[in-house]
Amino acid sequence: MQKIHKQTLIDAKQLLKAAGILHLVTVSLEDQQTEEGKHITVLAGSYEDVYGNSVHTETITGFKDSKTFTMFFTQRIDWLKAPHSQKADSMDKGVHPAFFVEEYLNKQDPPGFEGTLQALNNLY
Repeated sequence: MQKIHKQTLIDAKQLLKAAGILHLVTVSLEDQQTEEGKHITVLAGSYEDVYGNSVHTETITGFKDSKTFTMFFTQRIDWLKAPHSQKADSMDKGVHPAFFVEEYLNKQDPPGFEGTLQALNNLY
């Protein structure tokens, strides 16, 4: 494994740790074969999606790749941290994970009296 690949992996993990989401993303280096039969190394990040596990990959070509790779996750930070029920509801409403706060959380009705009653009813 090339030194640049190892450093890119370390950098990506450090960026995700600094963002507080390293525990939500499993990061590794993977070997992939292109359609032309060429082997390339990619950063792979596995995370829990609404429908199971998903993987985001980024081809390693230079030192800035860890930032590009981690941007995928940091743009979705609130969605990654949200409970499964909110993720599923937002997806059902067509909200892209990168816009979870703006298009889902900020548009939720405040609980108020009726919302509180509904929440209590949901407990039983």
